[in-house]
Amino acid sequence: MKALIMPIGIVISILLGLLFPNIATFLTHNSIDNLMIVVMFIIYGIKINFKDFDFSPSQIRIIILAIILNLIVAPFICKFIGSFGLSTYFLSGLLLVSLTPPTLASSVLFSEASGGEVPTSILLTVILNFVSIITIPIMLGIIIPVSKGHSVSMFFMFVTLVVLILIPYVAGMIFAKIKKLKTRNIFIKFGPMVALFIIVFASLGSSKSSIFQLRISELLWLIFMALIINLAFFLIIFLVTNILKVPTKASKALIFSCGTKTLPMSLILIGLMAFPNADAIVAAIVYYFTQLISGSIVAALLHRYKKFKRIIHN
Repeated sequence: MKALIMPIGIVISILLGLLFPNIATFLTHNSIDNLMIVVMFIIYGIKINFKDFDFSPSQIRIIILAIILNLIVAPFICKFIGSFGLSTYFLSGLLLVSLTPPTLASSVLFSEASGGEVPTSILLTVILNFVSIITIPIMLGIIIPVSKGHSVSMFFMFVTLVVLILIPYVAGMIFAKIKKLKTRNIFIKFGPMVALFIIVFASLGSSKSSIFQLRISELLWLIFMALIINLAFFLIIFLVTNILKVPTKASKALIFSCGTKTLPMSLILIGLMAFPNADAIVAAIVYYFTQLISGSIVAALLHRYKKFKRIIHN
């Protein structure tokens, strides 16, 4: 039942965002969405210690695999699928999304909801965000040729990562050590999920006007293509991890750390590209929210997948 809370909560958050865009815009303008990311990683710092991280040879292989799948393979998958029937700027928006590392919040939550290794998911999220500082400028020139002449502020990305993830995470660890909090505390248990719902509400509500500039047929086609691309990410990672015999819990962490992308960094890249219309922005927003819904459903299915395998083996 817990695995279903996330998809249901995300749908409700989206509906509330559409119904109350003024409140959502107020939250976004006051950086409440960023504050929620900080809250999430403070809580994860309380729940998990650095000693939980595994840097064995097998874990190093998982990290290398994650870098290849998330930051190099994903953009090529997106370009191949997106080339079938998407306009230039819709495709450009989705390609820029595909270049980014995992979303700072939901990849960890999806991993947890699916029964995956949360420490591995957090470790991969942090490493992929740092490595993306190097890969984004390189892949940008390969995937989108028109990007020549544009530059990305790597320093701004680095500072954002430190402020939103590293500092809150360490602060949570220190706080847990001083207060010796129990991880069964209701705030610690459900706080990250509630924070994600607030992020979804604030982001979608503040983007309502951009999304509703599209015709219904265009929006439905964009949603369909975004869904196909996202599911292709998940499926390919699932197949690769099974072929390489990655342990089940680590495999689930890989699926969501490699299969999810971050909206804020996507919008930064789109802003640097200076496109003549809002199509790329709309594509990024649609992909992000499609990813949240599909990711939460896949997490629920994977949560059942282990139980299904037990039934088969019994």
